[in-house]
Amino acid sequence: MNLRSCRNDWHYVSAWTAIFVGLMAGQAALSENENVIVEPPKVVVISNQYDKPEFARLYLCETCDIAGVVTNVVTLDGDKEQVLSKYVKEVITIPEIRYDLTQPFQFDAARKALGELTAAVDAYPNLRAKLLPLGQELKMIADAGANGYRRRNGQWAKPEAAGMEAAGLVIREVSGKEYRNAEITGKEPDGLMVKHDGGVSKVMFLNLPKELQDEHGFDPVAAEQYRRDKEAAEIAMVASKNDQNHGKNEPETKFSLGGTMSPVDADWLPKTFDEVVDCSLFVQVTEGIDREGRSERSDGSPVGWNGSAFLCNVGDSTYIYSNAHNFDGALKFRIFDQNGKEYSNFVSIEIAADGQGVWREKGWGGDVLRLKLPNRVEKALTINPMPVGADSAGRKILVTGNTKGRGEITQLEGVITEVVPDFIIKHNAETQGGNSGSPIVDIETMTVIGILTWGMYDDENPLMSLWSKEDEEDRLGINSGAGLAGLKFSPTSFDQMYRQRYVMANLKRSTRLLGLLDTLVPDKSGVFVDVEKRVMGGYTVGDLLDESPNHLVVRELTALHDYLEEKAESNIGISNHEALKRYLATHRRCVAAVSAHRLSIERSDSATFFMKCSLRRSRLLEISQAYEAVLIQSMEWYNRQMGTGGDALPLGDRIRFPSMDSGLRGLGIEDE
Repeated sequence: MNLRSCRNDWHYVSAWTAIFVGLMAGQAALSENENVIVEPPKVVVISNQYDKPEFARLYLCETCDIAGVVTNVVTLDGDKEQVLSKYVKEVITIPEIRYDLTQPFQFDAARKALGELTAAVDAYPNLRAKLLPLGQELKMIADAGANGYRRRNGQWAKPEAAGMEAAGLVIREVSGKEYRNAEITGKEPDGLMVKHDGGVSKVMFLNLPKELQDEHGFDPVAAEQYRRDKEAAEIAMVASKNDQNHGKNEPETKFSLGGTMSPVDADWLPKTFDEVVDCSLFVQVTEGIDREGRSERSDGSPVGWNGSAFLCNVGDSTYIYSNAHNFDGALKFRIFDQNGKEYSNFVSIEIAADGQGVWREKGWGGDVLRLKLPNRVEKALTINPMPVGADSAGRKILVTGNTKGRGEITQLEGVITEVVPDFIIKHNAETQGGNSGSPIVDIETMTVIGILTWGMYDDENPLMSLWSKEDEEDRLGINSGAGLAGLKFSPTSFDQMYRQRYVMANLKRSTRLLGLLDTLVPDKSGVFVDVEKRVMGGYTVGDLLDESPNHLVVRELTALHDYLEEKAESNIGISNHEALKRYLATHRRCVAAVSAHRLSIERSDSATFFMKCSLRRSRLLEISQAYEAVLIQSMEWYNRQMGTGGDALPLGDRIRFPSMDSGLRGLGIEDE
């Protein structure tokens, strides 16, 4: 039965008229041609800087991240904006309403969102027209549910009329993956055991929408403790099996690093290099953002990259091991083997915990990710439990992976040349870009001792990195990696991996906008008099305006420019005193906004160890703080010029940023 033919059955007479009682008097019934939202927002955000309802601003968002002082939103159009959190008045979560609607909690969520939307329109009537289509859709769904209707495959009907079984549950993950005709057969602290059309699966609570998590009493703390207890039990079981097998007459697989012999208990170990290749995987990111937050390269092609991974058994579970940086900023990706078999539906996603996988000399760390598969794979590699030592130099190794991202698993032999503190392995195998995430296999025992991680970059100049406009270059080569024995992990998500790069890119853009503030000078005809003027490195004024058109700093400067330009074109004009006054007020607001953004990142406790290391290496927080300090001094200088008369302002001795050539020391930042 089509929805429109059954509207009268649930008294769908006046669309959303009842929602806006007193605000929409006389609203006609929803007509057959009325538009409804095709892609509803996931979050509705309303901000208001001036505490007057008519000035409220609406954001229909794909994502909303309240990061302390600053709230970051991504709109349905893909625009990324920042709003000071103190001005955010409403944040309304909109449930998924595009797919099948068969469960009571889905209709409850629609009613809840509808009530919050109603209150918002009561408070901000100027947003009524923009919110009306979403309100109509939610009202229609709420009324349908109240009258016993369900939607499946785009059709509305009562279950008994359409032959739907009441137990024909569809469970949908936030990614969109569906489990049809699902039956919940069990529940564990971290997920649901589900029987469905495709078999039996464990569906993790972390992959489910909040409504389902709440319905089944998901407790993140209990889930994490359950995971840790289960992992500890697996380790204890392996240790027990080692004890039972010790001393038996059957041959043992030996592992010797630096003369130490250690048995390796495994159901299967590869006997040939080809069998190691069979356990190696491709990582192909088809959509993502680069370090600057760009989703397209300079030639217009989408940002993407290639990496490597491998299957590895730990206790009774199989994991895919790879590098965190392979998924840093990734939006869409594939993981598959040389036969084309793809891997997805991960039970958990974990990243190296604080203090793990650290190359202290370089400041790198935490760059290991592992994905747990729902079912154990018999033929997968095994991590040797004995950590590599300094006397392991000379041991023969094999590295298998997606060298140069050319779509084939290569076999590269070499030897360990050095093991530096914290079990960081250096070697001479001729690895290249694309090998990130490859296993480092000890040839004697055919066990994994490490993971390819870091490249032969020269030590990056943080200022050059900040102000360079070039696309990221391929690695010159990868010759080192983290040891895996005893490595500890913490939960993460692909969304967190994307957001971390997004946060880093936004921090870079905000820091560069401080350079824009340093470059611009108050002029009676406007502040953007010369958009070709170079700011620093390869960036001009125009480049920075184009890079961050919706950033608060750019909006503030644009408003100031428009005001000065309007005055210049009028017969009224403006005095130096008034121009400086407005210029200073704008700069103070801009510096305060960037400072608040920086502080929110500094104080955040949600960053992974990988991001913490990336931030430390970039020195962005220190550079931003140093730039802010210079601008504060500059504003004090401008303040002293407030009494200046005449047509020109004395700008020759104003305080400026030091040149890039002076390096970090020029900013008062000590080299590490």
